[in-house]
Amino acid sequence: MYKPNQLIRFISIFLLVAIGCSTKQPAQTESSVDLDQQRQLTRQRGQQEVTELENGNQQPVQQPSKPANQTTPQPRISKKTAVAPMPDWARVRPIDSAYYIGIGRADRTLPNYAQQAKNRALAEVASEIAVSVASELVSTAVEKSGMLTQEVEEEIRSTTQVELEGVDTVGTWDDNQYYWIYCRLNKLDYANRQAEKVVNAAGLALDLYQTATGNTESEQLTSLLSLYLQALLPIQNYLTQPLTVSLNDGSEIQLQNRIYTELQAAVGQMSVQSKQAEIPVKFGQAVSVELRVQTSVGASTPLVQLPVSFTFVKGSGDMIPMVTTNETGMAISRLSKVTTMEKIQIIVAKPDLVALVGSDQITSNYLRRLIENLPIPTARFILQVSGPSIYIEAQESNLGQTLSPAYIVPELKKLLSSVGFTFTDNLTKADFMIQLQAESRSGSEVFGQYTAYVDLTVSVTEMKTGQEIHQQGASDIKGIHLDYQKAGLKAFETARDRMTIEIAPGLLTAIQK
Repeated sequence: MYKPNQLIRFISIFLLVAIGCSTKQPAQTESSVDLDQQRQLTRQRGQQEVTELENGNQQPVQQPSKPANQTTPQPRISKKTAVAPMPDWARVRPIDSAYYIGIGRADRTLPNYAQQAKNRALAEVASEIAVSVASELVSTAVEKSGMLTQEVEEEIRSTTQVELEGVDTVGTWDDNQYYWIYCRLNKLDYANRQAEKVVNAAGLALDLYQTATGNTESEQLTSLLSLYLQALLPIQNYLTQPLTVSLNDGSEIQLQNRIYTELQAAVGQMSVQSKQAEIPVKFGQAVSVELRVQTSVGASTPLVQLPVSFTFVKGSGDMIPMVTTNETGMAISRLSKVTTMEKIQIIVAKPDLVALVGSDQITSNYLRRLIENLPIPTARFILQVSGPSIYIEAQESNLGQTLSPAYIVPELKKLLSSVGFTFTDNLTKADFMIQLQAESRSGSEVFGQYTAYVDLTVSVTEMKTGQEIHQQGASDIKGIHLDYQKAGLKAFETARDRMTIEIAPGLLTAIQK
């Protein structure tokens, strides 16, 4: 005989099963295989509940039989998984002084939505850690690197997230639209792990620093710079933290500050000088100009195997952007073309310490900016840019008579001068020859209105090769006036406008290639 509480439980289960099987659902079409599976699951669930109620030899209560003519409604199979109630942590952000907490959410329609949600949770954990960094340390980092406060804070967050370990997943929740995840990190465990990482990194950096301080001969300044830079690599993710270490003599130093100070002192010994102060070049033409820079310690000892970068700070052009000094301390780049028409352009040559240590070795944007912000000496090259020299051969005639003054040539010269081209009357000194021919002819007369037409042809020849590089023209350019002479001049005015708008752009492109 069942005990009362067991009987009540059994009846409740029976009613739930019966209601689940008999509740009417909206009409829908389902496969017989799916319905059989649903019925089988229902039977198995009922049997499992009954078995749990039984104690050894107890028998389940027999369900009353249904009339033969009664049909059991078919259950509706939902396409969505049943949604569990929203957990408290998804409704209200938890607060726990012992943990850094992160809650992440991602739309289920996104690819890898679970990983995206976790990444967002980890980003929140990292943000909580970053907030704990003292503001005076951030201010010091801003001053040294030249970065903005927001940039330094973002660097701390991103570096922290990369190094996160020991983050636990407390729970997940899915409402069929969004996937949620709750992560947390024990603050004490994190502090202990970070302390161990910092100690190991600082030890390696200290070894490199002490190696550098024992290599102070001026002949080895390039190697000295490299060692100081390498000493910063192990601690590049901890540069905004105080790193106090003990030296062999028992004294204590702030390691990153000491390395940076020594690096500044080494950079201060460098000398960089350009061998050509001003260089004349022509815009748009292929050139081969050596840009020579002498590097040394003081005024005499060459700096060997030092990367030097060459950069346009005003203007633009094609050149070798990075070279390494040879055994004499000379860095030689080569300018092959100037691509803008600014009359004064500037190239700056500068020892590249990022390249010296290896750009791929620097994972911290803060360290990169710290190195770039060092007072490294530079050399400048001033480019005096002139346009190619043009020789113009032109013939403009109106109804067989040479036009004086010409209509089209002055406008063409004005246009070319505005973009830096020069002109010469000596063909042998010209870079390009432009040949222009424009002739008018009479048309018809209707009711006292006379029509004339101009045919215009322009060609460009490169004098160095003797090849015609461009040809363009326009015909039947129309003019109307009270006589043929004036109609011809009217047509020349229209031809002049078309020269500026339609023909000149192609001409300039051909010359500037």
